[in-house]
Amino acid sequence: MKAGRLKERVDRIKKKLAAGGDKLDAVKARAMRKQMKRAQRRRRNIVRMEARAKAKTAKTEEAKPEGAPPAA
Repeated sequence: MKAGRLKERVDRIKKKLAAGGDKLDAVKARAMRKQMKRAQRRRRNIVRMEARAKAKTAKTEEAKPEGAPPAA
């Protein structure tokens, strides 16, 4: 699941919590908040991993000499 899809999921849960307001029972509201926090944490980790992978590929491209055959 990519970061964008997780962001959409977080937004949907936030919207449900805001719309439900006082109508939601405490147990359901707590469960939704937990879902939202977990999705946010997963999204942050995915963004970090993608940035790390991007930096790593840029670093390897930079280190590879021009005209060198591709690594097997």
